[in-house]
Amino acid sequence: MIFLNNARNYNHEEIHSIKGAIYDRKVDASDYGYRALLKVNKGDNAVVCSPTGNGFIKIAEYQITENIPSRKGYGYECQVLTGLLLRSTELPKTEAAQNLLGKRFFDKNGNFLRRAVLT
Repeated sequence: MIFLNNARNYNHEEIHSIKGAIYDRKVDASDYGYRALLKVNKGDNAVVCSPTGNGFIKIAEYQITENIPSRKGYGYECQVLTGLLLRSTELPKTEAAQNLLGKRFFDKNGNFLRRAVLT
């Protein structure tokens, strides 16, 4: 399972015009997050954590359906994951930091981690 931090709450379907897009990463061979995405396969599970802007955090688990390159969204090449939603919950930040799937996205003080991809 891979854990993906969507800290800016991007709508990847809209950005890339790819149905089911859940996450992207700029193509950069020196970037840990990009290299980690290349190892994700169809059928793997991913957890995406996104702040909703109202003090709540959305934690969603997906089954990966594709791992594909895209140039549509930002004008540079990205690796895009698509997935089938398995389950989703929206919790206050304090509860999300204690949630079984969400706690990996927070430090011991309950602050949102800055790393984009956690393995």
